[in-house]
Amino acid sequence: MVNKLCFKKLLRLPGTLSTTCSIREYLSIKGCLRMTVSLATQLYSKHMAMALKFLREDKKTAHLFNGSEATEKLTKLINDTFDIMNGRHKGESINGNNWNNLVEMEGKVTKGKKSVLEDMLKIIELTEECHRNPGKRPIMAAFASDTTLDG
Repeated sequence: MVNKLCFKKLLRLPGTLSTTCSIREYLSIKGCLRMTVSLATQLYSKHMAMALKFLREDKKTAHLFNGSEATEKLTKLINDTFDIMNGRHKGESINGNNWNNLVEMEGKVTKGKKSVLEDMLKIIELTEECHRNPGKRPIMAAFASDTTLDG
């Protein structure tokens, strides 16, 4: 289960991130003001996903981040989706070489861009299903706000 409390715990740790002030402000914003893209991209960044993983695996902080795997995974997926849709030069753009195939980047083999976008689409469809059938929503507080879920 994805939970925004993971982000709040991470941001309470001293010296965790240089952008924590703006992200803290973002987490406290309600309604339409939450659509600030620059702050959202900081929150849903690969560095935030890496921080969640590191803190979950570190003996000193593991108890605070136990169960944060889903939040880490969604954070990385949103980051990767944004990167795919925001490619600014030819090497980052969607093309025949990286659409269906595994792509080697920085010595790592990653999924093709189509697969990443399909994963994001599945998450969006799941969120929409929760909206259509409120009885199937998770018991714990939703990660998405009621404004988002209510469309």
